[in-house]
Amino acid sequence: MPAWSFVELSSSLLSPKTVGISPFFQADREGIRSDAPNPIEAVWDYTLCTKRAINTRIIGFCDPTLKQCVDDLVLSLKSSRLGGSNPAALEEVLRRRRGSISVNTLPWEPRPEYKEWLLAQGRLGNE
Repeated sequence: MPAWSFVELSSSLLSPKTVGISPFFQADREGIRSDAPNPIEAVWDYTLCTKRAINTRIIGFCDPTLKQCVDDLVLSLKSSRLGGSNPAALEEVLRRRRGSISVNTLPWEPRPEYKEWLLAQGRLGNE
């Protein structure tokens, strides 16, 4: 591998421009999908997660740890057809995809407007 290619690859791992997806909930078309993730999609999400976890040049409000990345990969693989199609794992993957929020688990008392906004978006979790 030429030295310049190595430098480009190394800097791309730390560049904030190549970190990946938004920390906010998935787009509408992604949120309504009800199929299990395929293993390639799970590994791709894992690589983006580890990229965000090891990136020291940006500071995020909810950067994942490497353990969270591995846990998410295991959950996605368990919910896939190759991992045995675990129904509990699939339900958790679908909940995360929809961006559901359980307001009872928040560290603050949510405003009624916030609950209405989540309800209008279909993201209000189980009470």
